[in-house]
Amino acid sequence: MERVRRKTAAGLLALVMILHGWGYALAAEEESPAPIGQEEGALYALTIENGTERDITAVALKGAEDEDFADNLLAEGDVFEAGQVRTVYIPGEEPEEGEEAPMCDIRFIAEDTDIYVLHGMPIGGVETYTLLLSEDGVAYVSYEDEQGEAADTLEAEQAVRQAEEEAAAAAAAAEAAAQQSTQTTTTTTNSDGCLSDALFW
Repeated sequence: MERVRRKTAAGLLALVMILHGWGYALAAEEESPAPIGQEEGALYALTIENGTERDITAVALKGAEDEDFADNLLAEGDVFEAGQVRTVYIPGEEPEEGEEAPMCDIRFIAEDTDIYVLHGMPIGGVETYTLLLSEDGVAYVSYEDEQGEAADTLEAEQAVRQAEEEAAAAAAAAEAAAQQSTQTTTTTTNSDGCLSDALFW
């Protein structure tokens, strides 16, 4: 009788451990968010943590030399939540021997429609990044380089923003100058027309 009790107790303990293991596995599976992009045909896989404290509703890629971003990699209704760590699959072609690793731009759109772009992200080598926002709203990533040293792209991204702002200011100034020139020409023409009329009469 004692042996039966021991066997029963041991069996119950084993069952509890199995069920606990299943529950842990199911919980882990539920907590692991789906990857972003398609694994099939992907050349690289980046691990990115959303450290911006903002939920992201769209993620898109383009080559550093391309003009337009591709379609949103997030599935319909999917959100890259603040604090989540997601795998991002990057499509591409294997570089030839001796060629540098390709670069791409990554665009994130937050739920408040703010747009953040990472410029010239190297693909290959470093595989884990944390997406962050500076106090002035510049998106950048922090990571460990291949030597294990802490690094980030903040200064590079700030330089890109400054160049974009300077280019926009120069374009606005050129447009204003062109409009002023057009207005001056129109005024001169009208003045000449009135003077001709006065002389005729």
